[in-house]
Amino acid sequence: MKKRIFISYSSIDSEYVISNIVKKFIDAGISDIWFDQLIMRFGDDIAKKISKGIDGSGTFLIILSKESVESIWVRKELAHVFNNAKHNSIRIIPVLIKNCEIPIALEGLKYVNLVENDNNELVELIKQLKNDLKLPALSQTNVIEENQLIFENGTYEEKKKALYFLLAEGSSKSLNIILGNLENLDFETQMMTINSLEGFSVDYKYAKPHLQRLANHENLVISSKVIALLLKDGDKSFLTKLFSNINFDDKEEYCSVAIHALSFYNNYNLNELNRIKNVLVEGLLNPHRQIRLVTLGTCAKLLNQFENHMNLKSSITHYISKLLPAWDKEVAQTASYIYKMYRNIS
Repeated sequence: MKKRIFISYSSIDSEYVISNIVKKFIDAGISDIWFDQLIMRFGDDIAKKISKGIDGSGTFLIILSKESVESIWVRKELAHVFNNAKHNSIRIIPVLIKNCEIPIALEGLKYVNLVENDNNELVELIKQLKNDLKLPALSQTNVIEENQLIFENGTYEEKKKALYFLLAEGSSKSLNIILGNLENLDFETQMMTINSLEGFSVDYKYAKPHLQRLANHENLVISSKVIALLLKDGDKSFLTKLFSNINFDDKEEYCSVAIHALSFYNNYNLNELNRIKNVLVEGLLNPHRQIRLVTLGTCAKLLNQFENHMNLKSSITHYISKLLPAWDKEVAQTASYIYKMYRNIS
């Protein structure tokens, strides 16, 4: 029996699937998972990669929700399984995460019900998979050390699986492995790690010393992304550093990431909001499309903080209005939507 588990799901459910299924599988030692966010890379032929992933798997885990049963990609994946059933023996396990109509093709199969039996049936599924796959019983210490070696020396895809395990495990030891020596790893691994931190509930008690060090990273994208994580945790100590990362004469990406990071804190004081307002106005007037769109998104996220400061709000509203006739349709539509949000505040 092939050991790989292919997970088919709707992207709308991705946060739930990562937190409640993928992380728990990896934490239990089930690491041979075909999950698009672990496998897909920019430039991949999506359809071919999916087909190859299904053909190389022994279990097809289909996540059921109203969104997934209506998803074109999930339907295509399920059709591929049935169309190749004669040539590729694969077990289908439906997992219900939201009440929905079970597809006719799956009606005869026993499914995992995570709506009514949130934990019990998932625990049983993990036990069944581990037993079927005949996974070795390793101590947690050995598993962490094994994943450390993979994270530091494996291929990109191997590193990503190890990273997800270590983040899911979440101990001080695991976070030290991930973040303690991050600057000395290749840049692709550094970016993968920082981006992955945003999707996991990290214990900042262990992570914070490392993040405070990485806030001064020489790469401004990594620096700004790390400061965003600190702001999300309520730490404003690197806000001045973040403002210094916003240089409209620098690369678009550097500036865009830093502007977006401003939206992660929810209790700025008046002086900070005034400084942020100046950044947003400059971003709205910037000729680069990416910077305009990111600035508009940040305006939307900070709306509640500006509502009690009419002068600041009026200034931002005025400059958003200048984008309404923008030649770029997406910029104009986004500006129109956010302009109405600002105007509707009494």
